[in-house]
Amino acid sequence: RSKIIDQFSEETYFATLDDQEDRWFFGAIATNQIETGIFDTILRGLEQEYALELIYARPDEPEPSTRTVDPLCIAVEDNALILVAWCHKRQAFRDFALTRIKAVTLKDHAFIRQDFHAHDYFAERFGSIAAENVEDVELWAASEVAHLFLERMYHTTQQTHERDARDRLRV
Repeated sequence: RSKIIDQFSEETYFATLDDQEDRWFFGAIATNQIETGIFDTILRGLEQEYALELIYARPDEPEPSTRTVDPLCIAVEDNALILVAWCHKRQAFRDFALTRIKAVTLKDHAFIRQDFHAHDYFAERFGSIAAENVEDVELWAASEVAHLFLERMYHTTQQTHERDARDRLRV
């Protein structure tokens, strides 16, 4: 075992999955391609709890902006990789699509980790569904595609089941 460990670089570290629970959230399968150097720097900031400086390009802004953030979680949601971070500019939790991060620099100072829990954060994003005015919606699917709805994972407030023998589906 010691011979194997000696082969790793000085920057190699080990972590148990239990220690990583609030740093990763998988709500889908990511289909984006992210530049390796950007991902590695974000990952280092996340793991070492160091602030990051991002050059971030939003589609509704003509020029990329510079943001200093405290990285809290990398999430896979809606087939995209996102960084959830405390944004110093907005003084709030914000989501940053990794595909929109044009450059990232590891800052030279650690941050005090916010009271952040990934599963709670993503559950609360569906607050409008859990509001007082909840509507029941039925979606009928043709038998040829009904199985696609059953294979998909939905929010915990949504349920899917086959309605009748005609192989229709109620969502």
